[in-house]
Order: sequence, then C-alpha cells, then structure tokens
Amino acid sequence: MSAAVGRRFTPSSGHGHQLGHHHHPRPRSFSRSSSSPSPPTSPRTRTHGLPEKKRTSSRTGRRPQPQSNPSFHYAGSASSAAFVASDEEGSDRFVTLHPDDTEVEHRRAPPMRSSPIPRPVPHPRAMTPRIPADVAAHPLSPRHTLLPHTFKAGPLAFTLTRKRAEDAILLGAVVAGITKLTYTWKEVALAGELTTLLVLSVAYVALRVRPVETPASPSRSSLPLGVANLRERSSRRNSQAFPTAQPKEDDGPVGIGSRGCIWGTEEREYRECLDDGALFALLLSPLTAAAMLHGALTRLAAQPPTATLPGWAIEQPLIIPSTPVRRITDKIPGPVAPGSEGDAIRGLSALAIARRNLVQLFTLLSFVLLIQLTHSLRHEIKLARAVPGSPTMGSGSESDTPSRPQRAYWRKYGEWRRNRSVIAFAFFVTGCCVVVKIATAYIGHGVWSDMSHSDIVIATLFYQFCLYVCVRLARRGFTLGELGIVTHAATALFMETVNMTRSKIPIFSESYIKTYRLPTPLLIFQLALIPGSLLTGFLLSPLLYLSRNMAQRPIHRLRFPHEKPAHRRLLALGFYAGTALVVVGVVGMWARWMLGRRDPWFWALRFIVAGPHMWTRPVLLAYWGGLALFSVAAWQRQLTRARRHRTYAVSRDSTSSTVSPEPSVATQMMDRADQSMWTLSVNARRKSFHFLAVAMFIPGVTFDPAFTHLSFSVAFAAFTFAEYVRYFALWPLGASVHLFLNEFIDHKDSGTAILSHFYLLAGCATPLWLEGPSQILAHFGVVSLGIGDAMASIVGRKIGYLRWSPVSGKTAEGSLGFLVSVVGAALAMWLVGAVERLALLPFVLTTALVTLLEAFSAQNDNLVLPVYGWAIGTLLGV
Repeated sequence: MSAAVGRRFTPSSGHGHQLGHHHHPRPRSFSRSSSSPSPPTSPRTRTHGLPEKKRTSSRTGRRPQPQSNPSFHYAGSASSAAFVASDEEGSDRFVTLHPDDTEVEHRRAPPMRSSPIPRPVPHPRAMTPRIPADVAAHPLSPRHTLLPHTFKAGPLAFTLTRKRAEDAILLGAVVAGITKLTYTWKEVALAGELTTLLVLSVAYVALRVRPVETPASPSRSSLPLGVANLRERSSRRNSQAFPTAQPKEDDGPVGIGSRGCIWGTEEREYRECLDDGALFALLLSPLTAAAMLHGALTRLAAQPPTATLPGWAIEQPLIIPSTPVRRITDKIPGPVAPGSEGDAIRGLSALAIARRNLVQLFTLLSFVLLIQLTHSLRHEIKLARAVPGSPTMGSGSESDTPSRPQRAYWRKYGEWRRNRSVIAFAFFVTGCCVVVKIATAYIGHGVWSDMSHSDIVIATLFYQFCLYVCVRLARRGFTLGELGIVTHAATALFMETVNMTRSKIPIFSESYIKTYRLPTPLLIFQLALIPGSLLTGFLLSPLLYLSRNMAQRPIHRLRFPHEKPAHRRLLALGFYAGTALVVVGVVGMWARWMLGRRDPWFWALRFIVAGPHMWTRPVLLAYWGGLALFSVAAWQRQLTRARRHRTYAVSRDSTSSTVSPEPSVATQMMDRADQSMWTLSVNARRKSFHFLAVAMFIPGVTFDPAFTHLSFSVAFAAFTFAEYVRYFALWPLGASVHLFLNEFIDHKDSGTAILSHFYLLAGCATPLWLEGPSQILAHFGVVSLGIGDAMASIVGRKIGYLRWSPVSGKTAEGSLGFLVSVVGAALAMWLVGAVERLALLPFVLTTALVTLLEAFSAQNDNLVLPVYGWAIGTLLGV
C-alpha cells in the first residue's frame, strides 16, 4: 500500500483527510480499460440517482424519442462501472456513470470551461517518470525524505535510492539461502544453480536500460497552501484542473528497456508502477523454494514421530514403500539407528527430495522468464533503431518521438500472427532448455538433474502459457514482479497435480510421490479446488467470452436486440450447468481416484466433525460465515444508503398540509452516519477487511490449522468463481458483484481484473499452505497484513513526518508502527499460549527486514510481504 506524509504537511483537517503512511488523498478515479468500452449515448440513459434533464435537439428543438427496444449494456471492468439503464419489466437495474468515476464517486459538478491557454504536449511515455497515483495527486512536494542519501568515503561516493534498497533486501535474502544450502546441507549443485540465476538476473537488471535524452519539461507552477485543500474523492476532471508538483524520480534513468515485457506483450498491458519488479519475478520464488527445502531438511534431521506437523488433525501422508531415505546425521547431532526408518522418516525424505526438485523447477522457470525478457528487450531496441529520430538514435525531440514504436507493433501485427509467434517462441524456448540440460549433463556439470525431459517440457510450456494468458486476460492487472510470482505458484500447483496423477499410474510412477507438500487429503482437495476452478473457466471459456461480449455490445449493434436479456440468461445457465458437470464429473472423479476410491463429498463431511471435538469445526464454520455475512451486508447497506443521501436532494413540500412526525434519535443518528459514510477513504474501507482477516483467521490458524488450510482453499475457489461472475457479467449477480467490489479498489486495481481480495487471501494463507516447521510463521501472513500493514497506515496518517523517498508516500513513523505492532502481536500470542515457541531475536530481525521491504517496495504488499517474511524467517530459524 502506498503511504502518505504526516500531519505537518496536511493543509486542512476537514473530514479527517490527514495524510498518512500508506495512502495519500488522491482523486478517486480509475482509467477505463480498452476492453471495457464506454456505453453509447442513449436517450434512456440516466445518471445514477439524478432526475433526467429535458434535452432538446440543437436543430429541431424537440426531445429525442426513446428506443423501441430498451435493454441494458454492461461495460464493467475493474476500473470503472458503467451501465445503461433498462425500464423493461423485471430486467436488471443498472446505472450509468462517467467513465472516470465509480458508482460512489459520481456527484453533480459544474461544467468545466475550456481554457484558452494551450495545454503542454505530453512527453513520450518512455521519458516520463512513473509516479504512483497517490503520490502524483499530492499537491505538495516532499520536504523531509530519508532517501536518496549519498555516502562519501574520500573520493568514493555511493547514492542509496529506494530501488537500490529494495533490491539489496531481496538479494541479501537470496544470498542467505545460497549460504544455507551450501554450508549447512552441502547442496553445492543447487547453490550453484541459484548463484548462476542470481548473477544473470542482476546483470539483466543492470544492463537492460538504454537511457534517452529527456526533453525539458514545461514549467509547473506550485500550488499555494490555500489551494491544496482537495477532497479525496474529487473526480479526475476536477483533479486535473490544478497542476500538481511532481516528485523527482530518483531511481535511475528511464528509457528503452526500463519496463520488462514477455514476448508478445506490450508495456501498456502491465500495471503502472514505480518499477516493474523484475528481480522479484526472477528471484523471490527460488528463494521461497530454498526456504522450503531448508525447512524440510530441518524437520527430517529432528526425526519427528510423525510426518505431519504438530497440532494438525489430519491423516498421515501417502507413502510409497520404495521411497529412498535420506540420512543427514552428519549435519545435525542425533544418530539414526540402522533399519529404524519408519513411515515418518520416509515421508519426510520424499518431501525433502521433492522440494529439492522444486528449487530446480523454479530456477528453470526463472531462466525461461529471463529468456523471454531478453528477447523482448532485443526486439524493442531493434524497433527503436529502425525508426528515424528514435530515442536510441540520440534525438530527444518530442516531435521526432511522439511515442515508442514498439507499442503499436503487436496491434499492427494482428491477433492471429501474434498468437502464432508466441506459440512458436514458447516451443523454441522449451527446446533450448532441453538442449541446455543435455549439454550440461554431457560435460559432467548437469543442471536440473532431478527433472526429467518430460518435466521440463510440461513445466516450461505451461509456464509460458500462464504468462501470456495472465497478461492478456488481466490487462493492466499485474506488474512484471507480481506476474512472475503468480505464474511460478500456478506452475508449481500444476506440476503437483501432474505428479499426483502419475503416482497412480504404474507406467509413469516414480519411486516417491513428487509433491512439494505432504501428499495428505489436504493437498488433494487443494489441487481439486484451485486448479479445478481454473480448469472450469478454461473448459467453459466460450460461454464466458460470449457472455462478456454480449454484455458489452450496445443495443444497436445486436442482430436481435429484444432477445439480449434472454440470451444472457441462457449463457449464464449454460455456464452454471457446465460448472456442475465439471466439478462433479471431472474434478470430483479425480479427487475420488486420489483418495483411494473414497467419496470426496462424504470425506469432507466427516472431516468437518472430526476435529478435537465434534462441535469445534461446525462452530468455527458458523463463526466465519457469520463474520463474512455481517461485514458484506453492513457494507452493502451503508454504501447503498450513502449513494442515496449523496445523489438525492431531500426537500420538504411547504404547501403540504400534512406534518410528518419528527424522526427518532436513533434514526437521526443512523442518517447522519449514512450521510457521512462517503467521507470514508478507500484506505479505510480496505483496511477494514484487513482487520476482518485478523478476527477470522487467527482463531482458525491457532486452534485448527489443518481445517483452516482446507478452508483457505475453498475460499480461494469461491473467489475465483465470483470473479468469473463479475468479469464476464454473468446473470443475475454480475452487476451487483462488480458494483460492490468497485467500492474498494485503488490504483493497484486499475486493470480489467480485480485482484486485491485474491492477494489478501493468498497472503494470509500462503505461510500455512507452505507447511513450514515454525508455528509463529504460520501466523505471519495474517499478522503482517492484518495488524502490521493496518497499524502502519494509521500511525503514518496521524504522526507521519519523515518520508522514505520522494517517489513513495511511506513514512518512517509508519514503518516503526509496522515493526512494533507485529512484534507485539507475536509476543502476545506467545504469552497467551497461542504459539509454543518464539525465537525472539530471529523474529525481530525477520520483521525488521519485512518492514523495510514494505517501505521500499512498489509491488503489492499483500502478495510480497508474507512470502518474503516466511522465507527469510525460515532461513533464520524463527
């Protein structure tokens, strides 16, 4: 989350709009994606809640006639809510909004007159510093910042910037992982692969940018303090009326190659951010795999009596008798008697071998991503050189370079030729990986030695498919770093599904089950739920495409406009029926096969009543359901009443003879609360769900982690189907879900897909899903996001004074609040007995590193912080 300066810089304290650690006051507006076109002007279109004005034709003076076949048009995306109303009986109720406003923001505003002063010509995008929306919207330049800072030692000087600090935190953790694998576990080959990837990644980031000559920007007049009292929910039109001082970019040159793209995509298809997060895309997943291997070897060396974690009420994992046993007695004291290896040792040995394979898988995928980025960069430089007067030719003139030529390349290339080029290049990269494996094995220094040729082919092709599909479907929803993390995780889940299926086929089975978590029913259900929900969308994609296309198309472009509602209902019913068939037929039968012919539905029912007591898990389910329903219903009610109070002018009829009774005190208080609801910032709305996550998940992770593990998987699958309903405008809930989620998005959800709730759920669940040996680290996702991130926002908003960087709104006071709150929460859980062991010094060091990463990183906090914190905490022995 982005942060803001503190009270000292606040021009006005009205409505509680003080600037804080994580969110500046900014225009509450989001750009509409090209995939969600604006609705056409219609005589029946009405602005939400406002009475329709009489409109006359400029020539005839008559009002336009209504359409003969009224219907509705859905143009929903993650960044805008735009609908055309329908007066048809029983039809869906939609509203229309300005393209730059959301449902809640729209209000009556005076028309803006065009200024006689010509606007300055915008610079090419390659020459414009990327400033986040919350920082760029601030009317004052930062005065007190800690970075950049120059260190001098004689003739030597080094400038520490935000980007360099962020990279140093990540690179230091990777070096720590390499050190653990090398000196603690003697995994020299794995450490060599990670070191090679580290060197190549740093070289790519350091050498990829081709600086351009930046033209002199037109002078901007600074705002006086009296003009800086801007409303946080002012629309984009109002915010653009006042020029704002732009923070100075301190993270190096901007030019060709400053934003990495995979082959077949363009820079405009990624989310705008201070930096693309290339190092996170390349290194964070291998770091997590190294930490998982370290955790598995630590548990194996401890020789536990059972393979499952302490306190997990779940049956023991599947074990093949031929599983090789790994001895590590020379690493950790405590000899293992010969022949005493039981199922626990065999299960943990299989887990350690599989996680060693995971490290190689992630290094392979990062190598593939590096090839994609390098080839795309080479193509970008080639196009820039081919254009006369391009930036790389030394011309900095705006007239010579109105835009970067490679942006329109793929559009001119054509969709069919574009897809064909992507597929051909994907097979070429896969072939190169197989050749590298064969060549290195021939010279005696083989890489990816634990992976078969079929594993390399399947993993690399699926990974490149995920990269391309995620960018095209969730347009402007990912940075490169977020894209790399998500696709690495998706490929790992896919390979676990493939390996679980192979273990049941004698021809393809291996000596052990190659899954990166223990092969318990929890893993089987997670693979059935999360990849199964994605498989459902893939198999039913024709219906989803037709539904979204029909919802977006205007009435006049349809062949049978009067049949549009019926067609949308038929498509939705077809999707629901197809979902039932896929879930019960394909996914259900696969889960039954993996469970040893046990029915998955009856197993789930028995699992609900098989807790420590028969009533504990039903009570936990009721607790979760009650909190979720109450929060959603409360927000829906408040948002609905707030819209009505803002859009309708309530007036009394002075000529009426009837006198209405005075409302009660409770009614007056509720009305005042509803009327003031619109002043609640997006930051406060989003943080309310962070606090809700703490209230929901801390009891579950503490008292029943196995059941919470399964519940997280069910919730993620439910979120996936809810996004299908919203994104593809499925009847009857598509518009309702879209309007509700649209109230909680910020500039990080500027794409077609809304991903914030996925990131929050995944961030809370990932430390538990990774099944590490530390009990306190299983809570780290919930504690860091639900408590630390929220407290950082509150502290920075109230007393924030020192900003870390001019291009970031986060403050040192907010970071201190993050550190103190997370450590305090961990101590409180240890004192009340929620966790049995707490290594205080390693935990404080882990939290300090996560705090600094939160302060410097421009990637999504909900996705990056829990994964990095769990990985570095596991390596430090928390």
